[in-house]
Amino acid sequence: MRDLKSGAVSGQWPLSMVEDRGLWRLMATLWKPQELIDAGRSPFYALVAANRAYDLIRDGKTEAAALQAHSLTRGGSGRKVPAELVQEGHAIAAYAAVRQSETVESPVARNKLLDSAEEHAEKAAAQRGAIAERNLRFLRAWRGTRRNDRSPFSNPFLEIGLDHGADGWEERCREIFRHHEGDAKAQSALNLAEDRIRGALREEAGWDVFYRLPLDPPRYVMPSQLPRHLVPPVEALSRRTPMTSADELEAIRARAAVELLDDFRSTAPHLDRHSSPR
Repeated sequence: MRDLKSGAVSGQWPLSMVEDRGLWRLMATLWKPQELIDAGRSPFYALVAANRAYDLIRDGKTEAAALQAHSLTRGGSGRKVPAELVQEGHAIAAYAAVRQSETVESPVARNKLLDSAEEHAEKAAAQRGAIAERNLRFLRAWRGTRRNDRSPFSNPFLEIGLDHGADGWEERCREIFRHHEGDAKAQSALNLAEDRIRGALREEAGWDVFYRLPLDPPRYVMPSQLPRHLVPPVEALSRRTPMTSADELEAIRARAAVELLDDFRSTAPHLDRHSSPR
């Protein structure tokens, strides 16, 4: 426990602990990273990095989210990022790049970001999956629309800090509105996000009209299993009595049958008090 707690200060644990998947949930709870995480160190760090990138997206910190997502997608030998998290990294990087492009005035810089977004979306779709492929089609259609005619690219659920398609968005909007009382710009952005959600409810496609993150939410869940470091393995006790042979068991059954028959013969019958008299 001392090693777990001290490691959480800097995110540095002994290799044996990092490889113990049963400790991941506890380690991730104790560790509150504020800086960029090197996702390539191990599958544990990759999973924490994916969660951090997604949390940054919901917090509206697209630049930091893009940097964290790139740590998942960056190639190189010796990097230990699972393929499914590489795909999630590409999906997040694409979304973050488009969001950044919406705040850039320079057409050259804007197109560079959009080229990067489309490249990441293509790489995510190349790993297959209906959602990744739909995201790519959505991005291409949005980019192919004249700039003045484009609707916002952002997912309104993520804008208000919720998961895609989450319930409770109306209560969340009211909470944010109260929090930003007096801030006309923030309330206007909130109203637009709420209107887009309501509009999607009226559409046949529903939430599919938005770019979706995550591609597969269960990928972000920490494993739930017994930690080897905290729960010792169960070992069977050595047998202390001799094995009983089949002949011995048959003799025991025969003696038991005789005793039961004698008991039935010597025990007076009990009348069922619920039965009707005859």
